[in-house]
Amino acid sequence: MGWLTMLAAALLAVVNVRVTTLDGEIVTGQLSQLDDAGVNLLGDAAIQIPLERLLSIEQVEQVSVSGTHSTVGLRGGSRVAVDGLTSSESTIELAVRGGQSLKLPLKQLLWIRFRGASPAVDPQWLGLVEKQRVSDSLVIRRPGDAIDQVEGVVLAIGAESVSFSLDGETMQAPIARLEGLLLGGAGSAEPPIAGSPAIVLEDVHGSRWVATSLGRGDDAKVRLNLSEDAFYELPLDAIRKVELRGAIEFLAAQPPVESAYTPYVSLGLSKGLLSDWLGPQVLADRDLVLRSTSHVEYRVGEGFQTLAGSVELAPEVTAGADCVVRVLLDSKVAWEQTLDVADPDPRGFELPLSGVRRVRFEVVAGDGGDLGDTVRFRQPRMLK
Repeated sequence: MGWLTMLAAALLAVVNVRVTTLDGEIVTGQLSQLDDAGVNLLGDAAIQIPLERLLSIEQVEQVSVSGTHSTVGLRGGSRVAVDGLTSSESTIELAVRGGQSLKLPLKQLLWIRFRGASPAVDPQWLGLVEKQRVSDSLVIRRPGDAIDQVEGVVLAIGAESVSFSLDGETMQAPIARLEGLLLGGAGSAEPPIAGSPAIVLEDVHGSRWVATSLGRGDDAKVRLNLSEDAFYELPLDAIRKVELRGAIEFLAAQPPVESAYTPYVSLGLSKGLLSDWLGPQVLADRDLVLRSTSHVEYRVGEGFQTLAGSVELAPEVTAGADCVVRVLLDSKVAWEQTLDVADPDPRGFELPLSGVRRVRFEVVAGDGGDLGDTVRFRQPRMLK
């Protein structure tokens, strides 16, 4: 039995569904069959949509459950909403919000965020999550919506505190004072959403599950195979949305619609020569380097839902004034951060792309001119 057939059996309890195709067409009806050939809907007339045209299936009139919760990021790309967690030397047990507990090898974890999302703190947190690391880090919330990180080794995670080794000494860090934890170790440099996930499911409690395949669970549940040594059974009535074709597109690997560099002080060179020498640069088809004042713009492909990435001053920048980095969606500023040599931590973004046709990155000089204003955009990417 294929995974689409198993998914069909799981979703039969939900009568009304909305199907979105890769070309943007939206069809609603009563789900009657779903298998490797595609989806069959009943309504005014029977409709069959081939598998190769499917983008997503979404339950109609599904309501998400609100509330603050902690979130755990897994190496396979899942983000799990939890009400609590405990760990031992090699495993961690998650009290999944709205469901059963999930026991995993500790090596599956990338990060834990104990606090809820915050517009003031999110860019700082997302920037740290994107950053490559070898060791573990405590991320501490400071007054004024600032966060700091302390590198060491996480020994254990309890209900109220984290046991942490710092310079050979063991300390107990109260969870109430932490923003979260960043876990290092083998493979931590790889981004959590690298590659193209097979199936993405969102549940009503705030989790986003990335599964390599689906199976039939017990008692009206869908079995999500998260990795070779991890799976979770999700209750059918908790499913909010299923993405049948996950995808990722790194913008640096795509030809831009437009790019330009304009020096702060005229250099007497042609625009073409300036652009060749100092314009936006691509590193390994993953990162972008922009100097002040410059911009680069890309077209948004069909079906992409999220723009993600992080920005920081280039490693070679050790002096200079501040600069402003902007992300524009259809010519409107959707995200803006000021970068300063005195505060080198990266800043991250996750922006919805629903209905957006163009993405534009800009670097603008601050009050002190453009000296040292070289910014690295790390893995800017669009996700379905």
